This record gives sequence, structure tokens and C-alpha cells, in this order.
Amino acid sequence: SVVAFCREVGINLFEWPAMSPDLNPIEYL
Repeated sequence: SVVAFCREVGINLFEWPAMSPDLNPIEYL
């Protein structure tokens, strides 16, 4: 899941847009 992926890489779901503006975590998976 997106949550599990973010936990593995240490990214907070709310921080993702600031860190990777060109990537949508749902599309990425």
C-alpha cells in the first residue's frame, strides 16, 4: 500500500508533495 511504502522509505504522506512534486504515490504504485 502507499502507507506501507511511505513507512519503508520514511516519507510522510503529507510531506510527499513537497519532496516529490512530479510523483503521485498512487500512480507510482
